[in-house]
Amino acid sequence: MFLHTFHPPPILFSFGPFSIHWYGLFMMLGIAAGYAIARRNFSRAHLPVTVLNDLFIYLVLCGFVGARLYHVLNELPLYWEHPLWIFAIWRGGLAIHGALLAGVIVIWFFIRKHSDVYDKVINNSQREGCKLQDTITRKIPITNIQRPRLFLISYFLFLADLLAPSVALGQAIGRWGNYFRQELFGPPTNLPWGIPIDAAHRLSDFMQYEYFHPVFLYESVWLFIVCIVLLGMLHAVIPGLTRDPERKNKNRFSLRFWIPACAGMTVKKYRPGLVFFLYLILAGLGRFFIEFLRIDPMPLIFGIRLQQLVSLLLLGVGFSGIVLLYRKLNKKNGIPLQIF
Repeated sequence: MFLHTFHPPPILFSFGPFSIHWYGLFMMLGIAAGYAIARRNFSRAHLPVTVLNDLFIYLVLCGFVGARLYHVLNELPLYWEHPLWIFAIWRGGLAIHGALLAGVIVIWFFIRKHSDVYDKVINNSQREGCKLQDTITRKIPITNIQRPRLFLISYFLFLADLLAPSVALGQAIGRWGNYFRQELFGPPTNLPWGIPIDAAHRLSDFMQYEYFHPVFLYESVWLFIVCIVLLGMLHAVIPGLTRDPERKNKNRFSLRFWIPACAGMTVKKYRPGLVFFLYLILAGLGRFFIEFLRIDPMPLIFGIRLQQLVSLLLLGVGFSGIVLLYRKLNKKNGIPLQIF
């Protein structure tokens, strides 16, 4: 196999004192691919792309800061000795858990601060006679809602649903940057897809070995699958993402029919946040088991790797979120937290 014989260089090319690293290239490719998927989802969900453009800038910038800060805190002794390395992103060290937390905070404060954004969306977004207020509030006029916060939460979760496949795809592509830095590998292996690791990047206990499990590849493949499942779920439950009203008989190639898990989903079963919480469950589950293969140093809590504990937290949040979504909220007024 190609991976079994190829020794990846960390630098794509150099121009004088400047260098383009493979790690940075794959990060940019992941962001671009995520934006393309998000733009498509926003457009088909009748949301103006300008909303995505304004939000995406904050997500990328704050996501980088959150991912880097989380990594620095995990490796605090190292960066305490070399503080300037904190800004050397090309050396690697971006943690998705930090980026996720930053992204959630950004989306929440974005819709709270820019209340005019969703007001304009409600008033101006109309396609085939369906406005976003029909989508978010189950055809209940905004003025009749006695709990405005409910709409705010619904809108937040709806945006999180549309962005979840982009996050999974960006992660899947970005993982290949770890390959070119010869990091994120597992224990030694003789399997034909084992990757060679140069002696300079091996841990001291494994200097006698040359080939190791490509943990980055396992996680990348899993996240590609997660992305497809999430897209299939969106296509199954949100009108407009599945098909146009005039093409009702031409949807047999929809992702809904490619993924058995989505085949039974109907619009009436959807709640905003379902896709996002499903992402937390699938991503957390995959990362939890992949951590068993990682041999790089990691803080241990009660004998468990820190990233595994965070993954369990994501699983708990995901399962709890789905349970709460499918319980009636505000039973007195009969306004459930749902879209349709």
